[in-house]
Amino acid sequence: MHLMYTLDDSGNRIYTLKKITDGGKITKSAHPARFSPDDKFSRHRVTIKKRYGILLTQLPSKPFDPRRNSDAGVGQAGVFTSMIDWGLRPVEAHMFANAPAEQIYVFSELPSRVNSCPDTHRGLISAP
Repeated sequence: MHLMYTLDDSGNRIYTLKKITDGGKITKSAHPARFSPDDKFSRHRVTIKKRYGILLTQLPSKPFDPRRNSDAGVGQAGVFTSMIDWGLRPVEAHMFANAPAEQIYVFSELPSRVNSCPDTHRGLISAP
C-alpha cells in the first residue's frame, strides 16, 4: 500500500490510501521519489554487503573521540558518565569533559598515565 494525498482548499495535505478520492480527485504519492514500501531487493543488498564484509555490524568500531560528542548537548553527559565508568574520579572526568579541543586524551595509556601524571590536568595531554 502506498500513502497518497490530496490538497484541500487551504493547501493542507489530506492523506489517504486510495488512488481516487470519493469526490473523484486523483491523489498523489506521499512518498519520496524512487521509494517503494515493498522493497523486493533489500534482502539481496544485505546479503551482498554481508558477503563483502561491509555491513555496519561487520566494520570495526570507530575510536572514541570525546570532541565528537562534547558539543552535541546530550553527548557531554554521556562522556562524563563513561569516564567515571573507566575509573576516573568525578573531578578528573569533569575537567576532561570541559577540556578545550586542543587537548587530546590517550586512552591506550589510561591506567598508568592517569595515576602518574603530577599536574592538575591529570590524563590530559596537549596536542603537539
